[in-house]
Parts: sequence; C-alpha cells; structure tokens
Amino acid sequence: MLLALSLGFFLACIGCTSGRTLVMKVPTERIKAVSVNVVEAQHTVSVPPDVTNTFRNKLEDALLVGDQGSLPPFTRGEDLTIRYRFIQFTSGSQFKRWLAGGIGGYGEGSMTVQVEFMSSSVGELCKIQSEGKIGAGLFGGSIDGAVEKCVEEIAEYAKQTFR
Repeated sequence: MLLALSLGFFLACIGCTSGRTLVMKVPTERIKAVSVNVVEAQHTVSVPPDVTNTFRNKLEDALLVGDQGSLPPFTRGEDLTIRYRFIQFTSGSQFKRWLAGGIGGYGEGSMTVQVEFMSSSVGELCKIQSEGKIGAGLFGGSIDGAVEKCVEEIAEYAKQTFR
C-alpha cells in the first residue's frame, strides 16, 4: 500500500507534459558542428523574464553540459548558431490545472519557440518550431515542465541533425 501511494505521489509530481517539433525548413546543407552559440532573438509575444531566463539556461545546459557521466554534445563556439524566439506563450492557470486534474486541457499552459539553425558559411540552414505543454501535475504543475519539454525537443533536434 505504501509503495502504491509513493508511486502515485511520484507520478503526480512529474506532471502531464508534452512536446513536439515541426520542421518548417529542412536543412539546406549537411554540416557537422562541434560548437554552438545560443542567441535570443526578439520575441513576438510577451513572456515573463523568469521563463525566458529558465529557458535559456536549460537550453544551454542541454547543449553544452550534457547528461551526467557523458561528454557534452557541443562546446561553446561559432560552428552553429541557434537563434530562438518565443512566438506563442500562455502560462495557463496552475489552479485550474490542479482543479481539473489534467482533464480537457483546462488551465493548460503552452509555449511555441521558433528556432533557426545557422552557420557563418551558409547562413540559415533550417528552421523548426518546438512546442511544450503542461496540462496537470501535483498542485497543478508548473510552466517549467513546458519549458523542459520544449528544450528537450530543440536539443534533440540539434544533436540528431548537426552532430
């Protein structure tokens, strides 16, 4: 019984998050990058500063630090520039997410980030849109869950395409 309660509490803490990536422009040239430079562009929507700071820090960590016990995917440098901007942001309502328990998208928070991958020799290589959503979680979950999903999508695309 205690194990079942502990597992339920753990799963509630995780929250109900999802992410997806849409490729808007396929890579024009195939390059392999050792280093990346992350650049924030002008956002088209209003995003709280704590969210933009969290997003940038998590994106740089995903690209430049890597997983525990493994080498980082990239180093800091100019081989590949990753320029991003928020094109949609809704923080949703943590209370509504808690109240609905993730049913029907009530209080859902979401974000869409447009990302351009560029090289100094070619210019724009490709463009994607990454989306992160938070629909539920313990006490309604946090928008940080959507940030994490969005960052995971971008970092995974960068690693698969340019490493």
